[in-house]
Amino acid sequence: MIVLLAAIALVADERATLRAAPREASAAQAQLARGGWLEVRGELPGGLKVHDHRMERLGFVRPALVGVHDQLRGAELRAVVRFLRDAAGQESLGIA
Repeated sequence: MIVLLAAIALVADERATLRAAPREASAAQAQLARGGWLEVRGELPGGLKVHDHRMERLGFVRPALVGVHDQLRGAELRAVVRFLRDAAGQESLGIA
């Protein structure tokens, strides 16, 4: 039996950009919102290969601008992110 665990990347920095290739000089496809989540599909030198389900796009992001978590914690993290988006001013409750 083979078990595959996907990883989730949470955008931690407002400067995070989805790029066409894992190079800083490559074309920017989209500016990512802080708190957004991406499915990690691989890693290459210089970037993580990710899929943004909200925009339905594949691309690359710098690993330093996101936090990577395994799929087992993904549901918990998505619940916190949803709470924080809908409850302006209540961030400390969601993080605690």
